[in-house]
Amino acid sequence: MVARLLQIEAKRDWFDYVKFALEIVGLVVLSVYTAYTIKMYGANEKAAAAATSAANTANDTLKTTFRPRVSVVSMQPNPNLEESRLSISLGLLNFGTIAARNIKIYRLENFGSAESISKPLLYDRGDPVGSPPAMLVPNTDDGWKVLGKKALSEEDIRALQSSNQVITFSVLIEYEGDTPGTHHTEECGLFNWPIHQAPQRLQPCPWPMQVD
Repeated sequence: MVARLLQIEAKRDWFDYVKFALEIVGLVVLSVYTAYTIKMYGANEKAAAAATSAANTANDTLKTTFRPRVSVVSMQPNPNLEESRLSISLGLLNFGTIAARNIKIYRLENFGSAESISKPLLYDRGDPVGSPPAMLVPNTDDGWKVLGKKALSEEDIRALQSSNQVITFSVLIEYEGDTPGTHHTEECGLFNWPIHQAPQRLQPCPWPMQVD
C-alpha cells in the first residue's frame, strides 16, 4: 500500500515537472513572439514614416520645380506726371517652368524723409492696379505703367523739386501657378523725384522684400 502511494506521488511529481517545463517553454515562446511583433511593428512604423517623408519630399520638389517664378527686372520712375500723379514703368520676367496666372499688382506710395522709413508700410490691398495680362508664360517679360495713388498738389510738386521729400515707391506682385497656392515678389526703393527731371534712386527700402 505504501509502495503504491509512493508510486502515485512520483507520477504526480513527474507530471508537475513536465507541466512546469511546458509552461516555461510557452512563456519563452510568447516572449519571443511578443518581442518579434513589437520589432515588426516598429519596422512598419519606420517604413511608413519613411514613405510619407519621401512622398512629401517628392511633392515639395514638384511644387518648387514646376512653378512660375516672377521677378521684377526693372522699375523705372518717370520724370513727368500723369494725371497729376507719379508713375513708374515696371518690367516683369517669368523665369519659372510654367506660366504665371492671375497676376495682380499692388502699390505702395509714401511721401516723407528717408529717416522716417524704418519698417514695412501697408500696401493698399484694394483693387489691384495696372492691367497685367491673365498669363505670363515662362522666359517671357512684359511691362506696365503703374500710377501712384496720390494726385499731387502744387505744394507737393514744390517740395519734390526742392528735394525736401523722399518718395517710397514699392510694388507687390501676386500670382499663381497650376498648383494651389499664391506667390509673391516685391520691389521697392526710396527716390529723390524732382518733377520734370530724371528721378534718382537713393537706396532700397530698409525692409526685406517679400519673395515666395
